[in-house]
Amino acid sequence: MNRINKVNLVRRRVLFWVAFLLILIQGLPIKADELQKKVVNSNKVLLVYDSKNTYYDGEKIIDSVQRLLTSLGMSTTTTTINKYQRGTLEAGGYKAVVTLINWKSGDFRNQAFSKDRQRFKGSKIHIGQNLETDESLGLRANVEKLVRQQLMFEHKGVLEELPYTDSMEILADIKGSYLTFGKLQLQGNGSIKSIPFGVINNNNAYLPFWKTTGLGLVYEQELLKRLLIKQQKDINYRPMLLVTKVTPFANLEYLKQLIQTLYRAGIHFVISATISTQNTSQKAFFDYVNLLKYAEEHNGLIYLRVPYLQKGYLTGAVTNKSLSSIILENLRVMYRNQIYPMGITAPNYWNHDKVLSSAGLKRADEVLLLSSPKVYPIIATSKTSAIYHHAYYVASLNSFEKIKATRSVLTNKDMKFKVPTALSVNLPRTYTKLKRIEKDISKIDLTWYDFSTDSNYKKMVIGNKLITYQYGNYFVNGQQKDILEKDNKQNSSHKKRQKRTFIQQINHAFSLGSRVLMIIVIISLAGLTIFLIKGRQVYIEKFKKRR
Repeated sequence: MNRINKVNLVRRRVLFWVAFLLILIQGLPIKADELQKKVVNSNKVLLVYDSKNTYYDGEKIIDSVQRLLTSLGMSTTTTTINKYQRGTLEAGGYKAVVTLINWKSGDFRNQAFSKDRQRFKGSKIHIGQNLETDESLGLRANVEKLVRQQLMFEHKGVLEELPYTDSMEILADIKGSYLTFGKLQLQGNGSIKSIPFGVINNNNAYLPFWKTTGLGLVYEQELLKRLLIKQQKDINYRPMLLVTKVTPFANLEYLKQLIQTLYRAGIHFVISATISTQNTSQKAFFDYVNLLKYAEEHNGLIYLRVPYLQKGYLTGAVTNKSLSSIILENLRVMYRNQIYPMGITAPNYWNHDKVLSSAGLKRADEVLLLSSPKVYPIIATSKTSAIYHHAYYVASLNSFEKIKATRSVLTNKDMKFKVPTALSVNLPRTYTKLKRIEKDISKIDLTWYDFSTDSNYKKMVIGNKLITYQYGNYFVNGQQKDILEKDNKQNSSHKKRQKRTFIQQINHAFSLGSRVLMIIVIISLAGLTIFLIKGRQVYIEKFKKRR
């Protein structure tokens, strides 16, 4: 019996250790799968560029890539190749890495980055020249050079001419199942040849250069969305028409005429407007807010444009608290005057600054990202951008119209964008420019974004007020607001409460003085007339007596 018990004991121990090993072996793949799933579900992207290449406006390309990634819902961390540190890709939990070569003659190299990128299991995108060996292997293609070529984009019968290129790397003999985005037409030796612009092969992608407008922008959106967003249903976006440079000092007559033109054409539009928190009792202020309300009544939405940071802000005085207070007061001034801002517009650098982003951009569901100016203040720079419910990539309508093409790229009614996109026009300062904008818009055959038919809510938080917009209706804390009725009451109360300015008081005094002087002159003339009549009578009587 003892012998049997010992055998059973040994058997139990063996079975225990076998079961333990099986559980351990099964557990390891589960952990690996979880790690892979974590990377796939991540929305973090690492953007690594070589140089800003300021001389050739290379910072505009970096800015454009950042804004497009934000519009795709990605949180983008930006660094340079030289500053990249070993292990960053693996430790950061990134979904994708973007290698941006902004200066092809620079030939920046970092072995730590190259090795980490080679081992990286997420998506890899290369933009520009100087493809490295690991990248061409990932793309399963040979790299060839084009020299001295005139290139053109080709799309549904539209040919868009591109700047002449001295040299450019292209992919040849691509193997496997790959996707292409856009066509580049080459002209040389009397023959025409087409090659793909963008290529995706498995989780690797390549773009030979980056365009901030035109067909190139459309193709870039398609490629990045296909690579980074795994959706069963492909979602397209109609372009939003955005009017910028609207301030209390703008030409309000031109703004009203533009609103009327868009309204007659049945175009819904957004006005990016600043607001003043001072001199709110002045007539000029009421004229401005009344015109913004007029826009709301005529197919328009108002978005608050963040304050222009002047030289006074460069001293470091801006804090999260002070800027939050300024933004909140701007929104409250709008709300008190029956204007319901449903989003915020800001230059891209606000999204890459800890203070500016958290204080200025987090109150709204929708953010319109403008391109950054060449010079801007740095309050608390952040390498990583924030993400939003909806972030719009803003491109200038004029930049599309300036493209050399067989016909306008914007003449296609079915043209849609893969990310939320706004096409902007600046409010003109001259009548000639106003007529030109009206003419350009009339020629465009696009179907613009009509937010009054959108079932999705737009939201804005102003203190304890939650303002929402859906199907053309405004709601404050869940209660619907009738802007037309409110506006009429507000206009009448404004007229009662308006105070005369100093200039108005002077004008009134002169007007009153003119009236008094006119009365004195009339009385004097009447008196003179009476004296003349009396004098004539006296003279006649004297003449009769002498006779």
